[in-house]
Amino acid sequence: MDLKSKVFSRRIGCMRTGCTIIQSSWEELSIKSRYCLIFSSSIYFLMEEGENFMSKKLGKSVRLMLLMLVGGALSVNTVGAADKQEYKLHKMYNYEYGLTGYFDMNGKVVIEPKYSTGFNFSEGVAAVCDETRHCEFIDEQGNVVIERKYYIAVDPDEMGFYEGLALVSLAYHRNSEKRVLPNEKAFIDHNGEIRFMAPYDAVGNFSEGLSVVAKYAGGGKYNYGAIDKEGNVAIPLQYRRMNAFKEGLALFQDSKGFYGYVDKTGKVVIPAKYRRAHDFSEGLAKVKINDKFGFIDKTGKVVIQPEYLESSTNGDFHEGLAVVDKFLRYDSKLNMGFVDTYVIDKKGKIVINVTKKFPQYDGVSDFHEGWAYIQIDNTIGNFIDKNGNLMFKKHRKRISEFDRGLALIQLSYDSKTRIAKYAHIDKTGKQVFVFDRQE
Repeated sequence: MDLKSKVFSRRIGCMRTGCTIIQSSWEELSIKSRYCLIFSSSIYFLMEEGENFMSKKLGKSVRLMLLMLVGGALSVNTVGAADKQEYKLHKMYNYEYGLTGYFDMNGKVVIEPKYSTGFNFSEGVAAVCDETRHCEFIDEQGNVVIERKYYIAVDPDEMGFYEGLALVSLAYHRNSEKRVLPNEKAFIDHNGEIRFMAPYDAVGNFSEGLSVVAKYAGGGKYNYGAIDKEGNVAIPLQYRRMNAFKEGLALFQDSKGFYGYVDKTGKVVIPAKYRRAHDFSEGLAKVKINDKFGFIDKTGKVVIQPEYLESSTNGDFHEGLAVVDKFLRYDSKLNMGFVDTYVIDKKGKIVINVTKKFPQYDGVSDFHEGWAYIQIDNTIGNFIDKNGNLMFKKHRKRISEFDRGLALIQLSYDSKTRIAKYAHIDKTGKQVFVFDRQE
């Protein structure tokens, strides 16, 4: 983890691109364009677009949070594959010179910061690049194993090896936001040899033997499908959207805007009938049924009844638990709706009543590596375990969720020098790697 990794930040805004949410009847959600649904610790209410947020007398802090990348954009998995490996090395930055290096789980700097861009290690190697986005691959000792002859491919996924293949670009673009052309993309193997070209407008890393790809169809639309490890089309490019395969199934969106699930042979296993849906995680997927969210199994059977709201930061099952928000009631006098947050198990049983146990909470992430991040009073944070116990007696001002065995916390901040001290901690709360950064 590092300062460019995922952290939480409150946001007032939309649950999906191009729209905001209002409560039309307090029984179901509807989409409008000039209102925002604002969450507070146990309430939510409407705010007209353009109103000054600070002029509202909230009484409690905003709870709606988004997972963001510091200095970057929100990462949405449309064609990507998440790498769940435990890594020996973690990224570090020299903020004075803007260079990347790597440290180990003992806090020892193994590879000095000397790269303009460095990606996470995957399958024993990491892509590291110079200021022209020209990349080589190094091993965990810093030895070059693939010489510098490829460039960063601007696609949603992180650059690296997934299931033996890595997506690269054959051409350099000075502007990092400029789209890499289809005829410039290729997959290489661990020997650095090109296995096949990937002539598509969007290309994802391999997951469960397939890479989700897309071609531009005009009018701002794309057609999605999947290719195999020989570059052959395994699933025709026919869907409006398609996610990477997880647990044998991929979420897709049809031409009418409904979501369903397809297997690796291209067979539709669960018909497209949901207005909103998530990837399968631990055998269950969160879907929208009659304007509320519940969970289905891989046969499409509803196993947890739809009674929950959508959330931007949580809701999928991880480590046997899911964090969900439930609408309770609407107070017409206050023009407010009351919402509770729970941690539930796979039978829908409440394991932790977050609202009751932490009255000043502002948001809770999914569980990762035994801990869930909880934001308190909109300014400080902590971690809770699966019993609802806090990791730290004293809350922290800045904190990020666990990933690859480590989480990032802020230890202190000097307002005069504007220097903040951070630490990467392990799952016991032990400080592994401490560094300063000028804010």
